[in-house]
Amino acid sequence: MFAVYKRELKAYMSNVYGWLFMAVLLMFVGFTMFVENLYSGYPDIEYALMDSEYALLLLIPILCMRSMAEDKRNKTDMFYLSLPMPTSSVVLGKYFALLTVFAIPCAVICLYPLVLGLFGKVNFLSAYVTIFCYFLLGAALIAVCQFLSSLTDNLVVAAVLGVVGCLLLYFVPVLAY
Repeated sequence: MFAVYKRELKAYMSNVYGWLFMAVLLMFVGFTMFVENLYSGYPDIEYALMDSEYALLLLIPILCMRSMAEDKRNKTDMFYLSLPMPTSSVVLGKYFALLTVFAIPCAVICLYPLVLGLFGKVNFLSAYVTIFCYFLLGAALIAVCQFLSSLTDNLVVAAVLGVVGCLLLYFVPVLAY
C-alpha cells in the first residue's frame, strides 16, 4: 500500500493536477474569507468555509478523475492486479494519496483563524472544528469520486460522473421534500 501511495503522491506532485487543485482551492477559500471576514469585519471563518464548499463539489471530481480511470485506460490496472498485495491496498494507497493532496490546503486553511485573530475575537474551537468538518466533507467526496472514477476509463466521463454524484449527494436533503 505504501508503494502505491508514494507512486500516486509523486504523480500528483510532479504533475499539474495536484498543484492546480491546491492553488484553486486556496484561492477560492481565500476569496470567500476576504469577502465574508476581512471586508465585512466578521471574525468567524465558518461562513467562508460554508460558501467555499461549492468549490469542493467541482474541484474534487477533477482531482479524482484520473485516480482509477487513467489506470483502466492505460491498462496499468492489470499491473496492480498482478502485484502480491490485495486490491484493497491499491485502492487505499490511491485514496490516501488523494487525501494527502487535499490535506495540504486544509493545513494552510488552519492558519486563517490565526490571521483573523489579529483583527478581532475568534472562537478558535469552533473555527478548527469547522475546518476539520470541511476536511471530512472533502474526504467523503474523494471516496465517492474515486469510486465513480473506477466505473469508466474516460477521464471526462469520470469527471462528469463525479460532479453529478457530488451535486446529487449535496442536494439530497432538498430532494427529500
